[in-house]
Amino acid sequence: MMNKAPLRRSATVALALTLSLGLMACGGGITPTVIEVTDVNITLDRNTLSPGETTKAHVVVRGNVVEQLPNQAVTWTSSDKTVATVDENGLITAKAVGKATIRAASAVPGFTNIFSETTITVVAAETAYPTARFSFRPVKTAGPVPTGYTADNGLPYNTTRGYGWVTQDTARSVTPTPIDASKNTRDRRTDLGATTAVEERQYTLIHLQCGNICKLPHITENVAWEYRVEPGKYNVTVGVGDANQSTQDSGPSQHTVNVEGVTLIDKFSATRANPFREATTANAVPVTDGLLTVDAIGGTNTKINYIMITRVE
Repeated sequence: MMNKAPLRRSATVALALTLSLGLMACGGGITPTVIEVTDVNITLDRNTLSPGETTKAHVVVRGNVVEQLPNQAVTWTSSDKTVATVDENGLITAKAVGKATIRAASAVPGFTNIFSETTITVVAAETAYPTARFSFRPVKTAGPVPTGYTADNGLPYNTTRGYGWVTQDTARSVTPTPIDASKNTRDRRTDLGATTAVEERQYTLIHLQCGNICKLPHITENVAWEYRVEPGKYNVTVGVGDANQSTQDSGPSQHTVNVEGVTLIDKFSATRANPFREATTANAVPVTDGLLTVDAIGGTNTKINYIMITRVE
């Protein structure tokens, strides 16, 4: 979640943030470009810990000049240090059962009111469950599967594998219809318009709502993802977006993710300056039928990069 308060910058601050790109004017002067911080984005390796465990928070600071990242310095804080602490490098340490909000705010003078927040849940060690992590990607990619993640290649759901894709219209029904969505997977690493300011999880994706928007190959049927779990309550973290910057111009994407009918991301419209979003369920979602369902109902051309699922009850 990225927040912006009204910015008030003096001429002195603006001057301090001016990067001379070396464009010489006819009269021999320099045409300056002001590099402004526009977005701070946090992603987590894990979102649920037990006391004593640690996880790394990653941050990317973006600005108004796509080709030039601004100063990446941020200030890390925790809303409740008795639950979880975070050091200057983004290393989070769980202290006690509860929830804490971790914030990364730009440390650039004049832009310290631009920040991103994420939630860490700390559960008792004796009730801690492992986190399932999936990276949505083609079978063949230019990069490795992220450490700790299972590759989901868009294959139809089956009971042997325990996860996969079904038609959106039949998801959460008694008899969901499996569908092969592998043609909707993408690896953006080798695309001409790909940004390099991303982590491995964000290079790959799967389209949930191609329709007539996507380039071939693709399927036009809207799809949903299902994962077999034991009845209980689950924390879910999802990352959406597209590393190919040219797609931010052509659109239209309004990334929407619902988990068990609960909206986690609502019509997020990516830009070149802010191409990704990660979100975690505010409250653990209950699953009673043994299948955790993720869909994009209400969105347009939603693209999911990865998902993390942790049982908490």
